[in-house]
Amino acid sequence: MQPRTKCQGGAIIEKLDEGFVDIAYFLVPSMVMVRKEALEQAGLFDENLFIAEDFDCFMRVWATHKIGLAEEVLARRREHDNNQSSRFVMATLSCLAATQKVLDHPEMYPPATVSLCKARLPANLRHAGARLVWSGEAKRGRDLLRESARLELSVKTILALGAAAFPPRLGCEFMKARYFISRRFGI
Repeated sequence: MQPRTKCQGGAIIEKLDEGFVDIAYFLVPSMVMVRKEALEQAGLFDENLFIAEDFDCFMRVWATHKIGLAEEVLARRREHDNNQSSRFVMATLSCLAATQKVLDHPEMYPPATVSLCKARLPANLRHAGARLVWSGEAKRGRDLLRESARLELSVKTILALGAAAFPPRLGCEFMKARYFISRRFGI
């Protein structure tokens, strides 16, 4: 992120730079201050996105406006089984859709957001493909995994493609093992 301008109770971030990586984790709607006009100009939240609609909207706002961040904790995140993010397949497909939207319309987003989405596209494709295989949608999952491998071949993608080659029930079990191995050994 660009240098911040300190202000009472927070900071103003003028512009995104290429150094940001985990920007989405602090752009939670209850913790970001944005002028109504800026939201209207950016086009508000994209209701077609199940998750990442806040990332998408705030990145479009950030393309033409500054964003203010409060230093004080104004809200806390509560996780439970009914969180949208716990619906793994829909969540990963929505993140992939948000990534594609940025890449399809780069003029609407800060250049750093476009760079981040280009860099994360192979992983987003792999993750969405793996989740689809896990949920029993092997053909659709394989298509996304192949696209991921075409862009960037990795051990995770090879393992996921291997799991996707089996019949759905067995592929699902292999995909669970792939996630276990990935978490356990940091692959």
